Amino acid sequence: MDEAGGISVLQGGAAGLLALVVLLILTGRLIPRRTYDDVREERDMWRAAFRESEAARAVEHEHAVTAVEVGQTAVQVLRALPTPEGWTMLRRIRAWCGRSRRVTPGQQAARSALYRAECDRLEAEGRAPVAAEVARELRALRVENHFAERIRLSLEGGR
Repeated sequence: MDEAGGISVLQGGAAGLLALVVLLILTGRLIPRRTYDDVREERDMWRAAFRESEAARAVEHEHAVTAVEVGQTAVQVLRALPTPEGWTMLRRIRAWCGRSRRVTPGQQAARSALYRAECDRLEAEGRAPVAAEVARELRALRVENHFAERIRLSLEGGR
């Protein structure tokens, strides 16, 4: 630290020392104690938060491993339990879950409405080219009428 940029600090005297301090402040190597304490406190806070997060993740991982083991054990138990007809319990559960259920009147009405909506959509898609042609013709008529109206107004002395 005797030389800064090829110039000895001792040769510069007070002005050299002041220039060195300003240079250190501008480059960020010299900061106030309060700023340093704030940065250190924030670093410690983030470090503590990281440690707490890692501890929670480790506990969560242990719980997940335990849950997987319990699930695997349950599947093995269900596969091993026979039923009177020779079905395994797991097969019986799958059959219960897949069996058909009675359709309620609300479900029937919803299916009917959905079917009607799909039919209407297909019909509308079939009419789309005709509707586009009619819209094109109406636009052309509107433009013609617009110009006819402007001509009539100009001849009558309006606008």
